[in-house]
Amino acid sequence: MTDQTDSLLGRRMRWMDQTGTVVHVKEANTQAFIIGAGMKPAGRECTIVYDDTLHITTTPETMMDNGIQHRWLDDEPRLTEDECAELYREAQHKRAEDMKRQRQEADEHERISKEQQAAIRAVMPEWAKAVIVAQHQVDESDIMTDYFHSSHDRTLILAWSRHTRDLFPEFRKAARNAPETAALVEGGHEHREKYSMGRGYYLGEGSAVHATGWIIKKWKLNAGNCPAVPMEDYRVPATEPPAELDSVTDVIVRPGTRAGFSEVVFPDKPTADIRSALKAAGYRWSRRNACWYGKTDRLPREVQAG
Repeated sequence: MTDQTDSLLGRRMRWMDQTGTVVHVKEANTQAFIIGAGMKPAGRECTIVYDDTLHITTTPETMMDNGIQHRWLDDEPRLTEDECAELYREAQHKRAEDMKRQRQEADEHERISKEQQAAIRAVMPEWAKAVIVAQHQVDESDIMTDYFHSSHDRTLILAWSRHTRDLFPEFRKAARNAPETAALVEGGHEHREKYSMGRGYYLGEGSAVHATGWIIKKWKLNAGNCPAVPMEDYRVPATEPPAELDSVTDVIVRPGTRAGFSEVVFPDKPTADIRSALKAAGYRWSRRNACWYGKTDRLPREVQAG
């Protein structure tokens, strides 16, 4: 062991709010340069063990010497070579135990997920193309650090759907099936984020993207997959057919892409009488936009009644 290595081994340091010890030093496997250190060579690799967590990390020597996110604590006593070796072995043992525990937790999570999926699949109708779910969203954002994120800590299955279109009237009707989402039957905010980096269509309690509260959205069922949730969170009424909406009362009439035109969106295929009325009024079906379109002043009375 060289004198230069001795000058690093056992040396105490601080990174942010953590303190640790350099327990091992070796030559770098690659030739790298540190931009923040004036393009100096990265130098040797310093293996550090942090005090509280026994977490092991490797940092280039140049980053340590130039104070890039690190600071030496030379006022604290250094560890001997034997103490460094013992601390390193202890940290490696803890890391091995942590990895073993994580694998066991992952295996248990996978087992539970398979059991939940099997239970849900047993009650999933054959005709279902999508499932309407409610997720409780938790805002984890920190505006002081410009960090915006949210997570979900619970998922409810509200209804099955015969199609994959995102229709807010369908979401609102499904909200009736759980007391947790009752406020979204008539309230809430309709989010339309079908763009790059968007989160699709969903009905939320809050107007902000990451606001804490319940959101309702639709998941497509591809290749026979189904969500994994506990059966106590399965809220589809046993005696009620899955989220089917009345073709007239739940119709959506919206402005068309041309002035004087309207688009009519049905949650499902309208009845033959309504289709005939639309065609007689000059309305046509748009496969691309999944809607009927025609002149606003010729909108059939049967549709206006909804």
